[in-house]
Amino acid sequence: MPKVILYIAVSLDGFIATPDGGIDWLLPYQDSPEDYGFKEFDASVGALIMGANSYRKELSFGRWSHHGKKCCVLSSRPLPVPQDAAVEFYSGDLKVLVERIKRESENNIWLVGGGRVVTQFINEGLLEEMMLFYIPVFLSRGIPLFAAVTSAPSLTLVNSKAYPSGVVRLHYSLI
Repeated sequence: MPKVILYIAVSLDGFIATPDGGIDWLLPYQDSPEDYGFKEFDASVGALIMGANSYRKELSFGRWSHHGKKCCVLSSRPLPVPQDAAVEFYSGDLKVLVERIKRESENNIWLVGGGRVVTQFINEGLLEEMMLFYIPVFLSRGIPLFAAVTSAPSLTLVNSKAYPSGVVRLHYSLI
């Protein structure tokens, strides 16, 4: 059965972006020979769910990197769509969306972000696993990963890994 999995980089002080949505603080870690398990994770994914701001950030890179995967953007208004992308805009009940995607695919669902979307998925009990990549930097301010979590799911550590770059992955199952 497919799972909804968050795979995301976060600063040591809990931010996923600068106040203006910038992620340049991640650049020194992208040139690493280590892929942080991304290829294996990406191969397990059949669909993505992301907020409109995360989608706009993805578009700003000038290339679409999720070929062959359905992408559901949580937005009530349409945004530009790359020619070779399978993008759907959605503004309804998240549980209905997740159930539909799970019926349509045998692969996992990557919850891309951002912070409000992650918080909403946690609060509604829809997030099943988290792969958090703690980057050894302090941003001091910005967009928090967990903005207003009101539910308290039980977490079970699946595994952890420290990389030579100083990045630490914590993989949790949410019960």
